[in-house]
Formats: sequence, structure tokens, C-alpha cells
Amino acid sequence: MNLIAAPFSLLAQNQHTLAEASEHFRQTKSRFEIEDVIIGLVLLLVTAIGLLLLKKLLEQSERRKGYHHPGRLFEELIRAHKLNRRERALLRRLAAHERLDDPGRMFLEPERFDVSRIPDSLAKRRAEVFALRDRLFAEDRGGEVSWLAPQVKPNSGDMKSDQEQDELASV
Repeated sequence: MNLIAAPFSLLAQNQHTLAEASEHFRQTKSRFEIEDVIIGLVLLLVTAIGLLLLKKLLEQSERRKGYHHPGRLFEELIRAHKLNRRERALLRRLAAHERLDDPGRMFLEPERFDVSRIPDSLAKRRAEVFALRDRLFAEDRGGEVSWLAPQVKPNSGDMKSDQEQDELASV
């Protein structure tokens, strides 16, 4: 019985000590003072300044690494050349057919518009492909398109170029 009564006797002895401890907590201040508010605002300000500095550092490091977004560049070039919806779709299909990692190369390499590179799925739109090529690259040569030598089919009897045949077909 002594084992069961022992914890209760300890509790009774310590009850006075517990009452004193709880009284101590009740007497402490329970409302904010101006110093607490100032400390909180300073901490908030320091945190905000730290985040802004971190953002600036990350932006600088991003600029140093360079900017490589081929898809965005391609879209910007499409907008800069003011291509209509049909021309945009045609150019996207040609770029997809070429399987380019950087589709913006379509604006730099006129050979990508050669007859031999036009997919069969776009054979009916050959005239549009040539018109798009002329539009994209003729300006660099002062409007002159002398580099567009007609490509002659060796099996054709009248030896007309593909471009001439496409022009005749569209009329």
C-alpha cells in the first residue's frame, strides 16, 4: 500500500511549489509594448531587404549565364516579320519537318526552303513556301532575289522550273 500512497504524498508536497510557479507566469506582461512592435518591424524590414538582394543576385547570375530559349526566339521572329496565321503555321510545319533544336534557324538559312526539303505533305503548298522564303530573305538583298535560281526538273519536257509550274498552277 505504501507503493500506491507514495506518489500522492509527493504530489501533495509539491502542490505549493506548483502554485508558486503558476503565479509567476500570471504576473508576467501579457500585452505588447512599443519595443516589441519596433523589433518586429525591423525584422520584417531586414527580411524584405534580404529577399530583394537575393532576387537581384539571381537576376545577375541569370544574365551572366545567357539566355537560351529557342521556342521564344522563334515566336519573336515570327512576330517581328509580321507573318499572318497561315504563314506562321506553314513555317512551324517546315521547322518541325526539319527537326531543328533551334527553329529560329529557319530565318537564317534559306536553303531550308529548297524544293528537295519540302515534305510531301506540303507539296501542294510549294508556291506558298517559295513566297514565304522570298518574303523572309529578299529584304536582306535589297529586294533582289537573284539567289533564287529556278530549279529545273530533269524529267520535264518543257524544262520549266518548279516555281514557274507552281505559279501556273495557282492561276
